[in-house]
Amino acid sequence: MNELRDLLTRLVDVEPRVTASDMLEAAEQRARQLRVRRTRRRFVAAGTVAAVIAAIVIVVASAADRGHEARIAVEPAPSPTTGTPAVAPTQQYSVDATVLQDPTHGPELCFAVATSLPPQCKGTPIAGWDWRKVDREESVNGTTWGEFHIVGTYDGTAITITQPATAAHTPPPVKLPSYKTPCPTPSGGWTVVDRSKYSIDAYNAFANAARSQPDAAGLWLDSATPVDGKTDLFPAQVINVAFTGDLDARRAELRALWGGPFCVVHHDRSMHELELIVQTLNGEVGRDLGLQNRSASIDEVNDDIRFDAMVATPAAQTALDRRYGAGVVHLHGLLTPVP
Repeated sequence: MNELRDLLTRLVDVEPRVTASDMLEAAEQRARQLRVRRTRRRFVAAGTVAAVIAAIVIVVASAADRGHEARIAVEPAPSPTTGTPAVAPTQQYSVDATVLQDPTHGPELCFAVATSLPPQCKGTPIAGWDWRKVDREESVNGTTWGEFHIVGTYDGTAITITQPATAAHTPPPVKLPSYKTPCPTPSGGWTVVDRSKYSIDAYNAFANAARSQPDAAGLWLDSATPVDGKTDLFPAQVINVAFTGDLDARRAELRALWGGPFCVVHHDRSMHELELIVQTLNGEVGRDLGLQNRSASIDEVNDDIRFDAMVATPAAQTALDRRYGAGVVHLHGLLTPVP
């Protein structure tokens, strides 16, 4: 455990107001609780061991700090909206997900499963399901579950099977944001200019200052761009920060706190603006559009929002574009229409 604590101390690629010690304690506490896995969706941070470990801790530390979903591609627990779903009852959909039945409910389609033994979930009822007609299911203490490829209709409350279920398909690779530094490389490359301000404490001060600005619009690390001629673990990475206001003023404020390389860029929308949009998506806007949502997550790199709903229709996407602007909210359906 001491080795893990030391490693986390070196890999502070996380929300700034959480120290390495805080993250470790939160991770240890979380490990004693039910862990939640996202069925057939894998969110991986920037392509280094440091970023992967940091991303695991972000799920615990950032949620406790901010009170909602983490900054990049991390989902909250399912919270379907009410309202009339914008679906065609005869349209067929396909999906790869977990089907689970326990003593408290019949077969349900689940996108979030608590990995206890037996696992637990609360999802969408499935009509016409027959465990005798599928393979590779597991059963423990009255709970039966498995991962399947399902085709059926959806009426807004339940899925009705229209074809025999088969083994779940291998999901396509998840396209990640590019964490590459958007600023041009300085002459001589990215370098450390003041090693007296090149520590975890200095980084925390830098990140806190960046996050606390009213025009703060994002913060991410680029682990692929060389610093002093080589790529290494944190803090030898280029920090990228985005704002909607005066970039020169922000750059001077942050340079006084951090001696390592960083890039300051403009975004059109602040984090506060995006967070307000997420609130409306999870509230009145989602209800009005009949979107039974599963999650909304903010992408700090691309300055936009991914919104996952059971069914995503072109009409709903057009309505979101009209309300928030084209390209601000990207609507994704968990159920895929079958042509």
